[in-house]
Amino acid sequence: MADQAFVQQTKQYWTKMFDTSADALQLRRNLRGRCPPPRREPLARVHTCGMPGAGGHGEIRLRIYQPWLPTAVGRPARIPLMVYLHGGGFVLRDEESCEACCRRLANGVGAVVVSVDYRLAPQHRFPAALDDAWAATLWVAAHADVLGGDPTRLAVAGEGAGGNLAAAVCLRARDHQHPPIAFQLLIYPVLDQRIPAATAPARSARDVVTIEQLGWFSDHYLGPESTRLQPSVSPLLADPAGLPAAHIVTAQNDPLRDQGEQFAHLLRSAGVPATARRYPGMFHGFFNLPDHMPSAAQAHTDVHAIVRDALHDPQMP
Repeated sequence: MADQAFVQQTKQYWTKMFDTSADALQLRRNLRGRCPPPRREPLARVHTCGMPGAGGHGEIRLRIYQPWLPTAVGRPARIPLMVYLHGGGFVLRDEESCEACCRRLANGVGAVVVSVDYRLAPQHRFPAALDDAWAATLWVAAHADVLGGDPTRLAVAGEGAGGNLAAAVCLRARDHQHPPIAFQLLIYPVLDQRIPAATAPARSARDVVTIEQLGWFSDHYLGPESTRLQPSVSPLLADPAGLPAAHIVTAQNDPLRDQGEQFAHLLRSAGVPATARRYPGMFHGFFNLPDHMPSAAQAHTDVHAIVRDALHDPQMP
């Protein structure tokens, strides 16, 4: 019951704040600072640094979360690394907007989590965000020693638009044969941007984000000249062979639900280990609310165990 009450509050809030005639920059200003404040789970260290942007496009901010680790004998010298790409429809949010998620992931997985402030549309259309996500992934792999991480246990994760970027980064890494990404965590990802033409679940009165709104975000990101059939835009249309193992989180009341579940099926059909879990009654965005919804907290617990097992060091007990 607590979950469903919060679902209704979130739906009312989002409906009030957003419509498809909204100006992107005004929407960004309206939403800034309006999300419920996260519980700041203690970590060993959290700090922000900059790295050179893709193609000389200024600096990319990174927020780095270092987990608390046991001090007992047998503690690994190097721990897993995770690049985290926030959601927001390619238009909203920044590297600090997923603070609660990243703190929980760092401690829950036992990994260094690096959140990326990639460029946003409509000022920066495709492929700017993807180029930044790719540059950040290369930077993390190259600086694994400095970060205290193991570059052979590198995961890429993202939610919504960030899930799209994470999947596209994995495609690019496979095609370049570098860096060796071990796992992809995709949280209600955007995988087919032929929106609204793409198939979607029947609209539910409990949907928070609608298919029309998803189309608005895609239009701002892609612009009129981009093709939605490119695998780097719609990873669901890519050849899945050779991609990293994956776990995909979906929500029952999300127009993107079937895309994520179909992608897991395609990966398995290509021999790639992949799992998907649908959370009943949940909506697009719920993973960001672990301090406010029991189902979101449970999703974090599930994800932590799955990613921890996937990135386990075989030399450790």
